[in-house]
Amino acid sequence: MKLDPCKFCGGAPGDPRDDQIEFDSWVASIDCTGCDITITMQYSVDSPLLARERISKLWNSKP
Repeated sequence: MKLDPCKFCGGAPGDPRDDQIEFDSWVASIDCTGCDITITMQYSVDSPLLARERISKLWNSKP
Protein backbone atom coordinates (compact mmCIF):
# COMPACT_ATOMS: atom_id res chain seq x y z
CA MET A 1 0.00 0.00 0.00
CA LYS A 2 1.30 3.46 -0.89
CA LEU A 3 1.74 5.65 2.17
CA ASP A 4 0.69 9.30 2.13
CA PRO A 5 3.05 12.05 3.33
CA CYS A 6 3.01 12.84 7.05
CA LYS A 7 -0.15 14.72 8.06
CA PHE A 8 1.86 16.95 10.42
CA CYS A 9 4.94 18.00 8.44
CA GLY A 10 4.55 16.57 4.92
CA GLY A 11 7.62 14.36 5.39
CA ALA A 12 8.07 10.89 3.97
CA PRO A 13 6.95 7.94 6.08
CA GLY A 14 9.33 5.15 6.91
CA ASP A 15 8.50 1.54 6.13
CA PRO A 16 5.91 -0.08 8.40
CA ARG A 17 7.50 -2.17 11.16
CA ASP A 18 5.82 -5.14 12.77
CA ASP A 19 6.60 -6.46 16.24
CA GLN A 20 5.59 -9.79 17.70
CA ILE A 21 4.35 -9.25 21.25
CA GLU A 22 3.17 -12.81 21.98
CA PHE A 23 3.12 -16.13 20.16
CA ASP A 24 0.22 -15.13 17.89
CA SER A 25 -0.07 -11.37 18.49
CA TRP A 26 1.44 -8.66 16.31
CA VAL A 27 1.42 -4.86 16.36
CA ALA A 28 2.94 -2.39 13.90
CA SER A 29 4.16 1.19 13.72
CA ILE A 30 5.29 3.81 11.20
CA ASP A 31 7.73 6.69 11.81
CA CYS A 32 7.88 9.97 9.93
CA THR A 33 11.37 10.70 8.54
CA GLY A 34 10.73 14.45 8.80
CA CYS A 35 9.34 15.17 12.25
CA ASP A 36 9.96 11.81 13.96
CA ILE A 37 6.35 11.20 15.03
CA THR A 38 5.38 7.56 15.38
CA ILE A 39 1.98 5.98 14.89
CA THR A 40 1.60 2.66 16.70
CA MET A 41 -1.32 0.24 16.85
CA GLN A 42 -2.97 0.00 20.26
CA TYR A 43 -4.34 -3.49 19.61
CA SER A 44 -2.87 -6.72 18.27
CA VAL A 45 -3.72 -8.85 15.26
CA ASP A 46 -2.79 -12.44 14.42
CA SER A 47 -0.26 -11.92 11.60
CA PRO A 48 2.56 -9.52 10.69
CA LEU A 49 1.03 -8.89 7.24
CA LEU A 50 -2.29 -7.86 8.75
CA ALA A 51 -0.50 -5.61 11.26
CA ARG A 52 1.36 -3.80 8.44
CA GLU A 53 -1.87 -3.45 6.42
CA ARG A 54 -3.76 -1.99 9.39
CA ILE A 55 -1.04 0.49 10.34
CA SER A 56 -0.78 1.63 6.70
CA LYS A 57 -4.53 2.33 6.61
CA LEU A 58 -4.27 4.17 9.92
CA TRP A 59 -1.34 6.27 8.62
CA ASN A 60 -3.31 7.23 5.51
CA SER A 61 -6.48 8.13 7.44
CA LYS A 62 -7.37 11.69 8.39
CA PRO A 63 -6.15 12.81 11.84
